[in-house]
Amino acid sequence: MRKFGLLMELPEGKRAGFYAQIVKALAEAANVADRDKELIVVDSEEERGRVAAVLEKYRVAWEPLELISLPEGTELDEAAEDVGFVGRSGGAYLYADRVARFRLPRMQPAGADIAPAMLQLEEFIRFAYDDGGQRVYCAEPHLREAVEGVAKRYGAAVEFL
Repeated sequence: MRKFGLLMELPEGKRAGFYAQIVKALAEAANVADRDKELIVVDSEEERGRVAAVLEKYRVAWEPLELISLPEGTELDEAAEDVGFVGRSGGAYLYADRVARFRLPRMQPAGADIAPAMLQLEEFIRFAYDDGGQRVYCAEPHLREAVEGVAKRYGAAVEFL
């Protein structure tokens, strides 16, 4: 599921009350789904706009981020620490621009040789998780063509999400 992030660049040297004012204003203006340090996670672009308005009011610079919310219970391991994070509320997220997500559909073409294809694909996979009973794999975005090439070589279908 798609989520929207705002990466704040908090000014240094401000009093603790300044940050408390921002937190209070954010709670009044928008429904913050989760956060991680200076990263705020919201469910919609509309919510992101509300958070952005608060940050701009307090002259806090921010950068938009596109996020992918992982299924509940998904744990990020060391292989995923530079492509995602776990928020304070326990939700796991991937940075959309740092991963190419794919799966091998259950219905494969006749003659597809999945086992050796998976052996080769493993070298590209940074992280994997279960979504609705199907395995989803994450590779670096620049490896998309390589993943497609391996699948084609073994007659397998691959579906990018």
